[in-house]
Amino acid sequence: MGTALITSLERNVCELYAEGKSLVAISNELGIPENTVSKILKKPECKNLVEEIVMELNAASKIGRVRILNKVIEDKIKKIEENGGDFSTATKKDLVDLIAIMDNILKEKEKAELGNNESTVINILQQVLD
Repeated sequence: MGTALITSLERNVCELYAEGKSLVAISNELGIPENTVSKILKKPECKNLVEEIVMELNAASKIGRVRILNKVIEDKIKKIEENGGDFSTATKKDLVDLIAIMDNILKEKEKAELGNNESTVINILQQVLD
């Protein structure tokens, strides 16, 4: 995209804005007028960059949640294995938890498939789940 034509100042403004900072906060942090921040964010190439950054932040957040869910599943399975490795020894709560966790992982995968960053997120999700 047109992000190669963006200056380091514009990139900083875009990154701070994508992180949720206000125009005033960005202005204060970078020591530039608020009007300059506003003009930068109106540029098409900067709008595209903000969009890309937001997608990356969302993907990272989703991947983090999936990793946590995966860890919980591994811990539940380990607990079952420590009790003889037979799922019949698992409590109903253990099994319900496993099903709920797997459902959440599938929902995250479905959401990722709907996103614009589909292939990257799906590949990472598959790596985490393998």
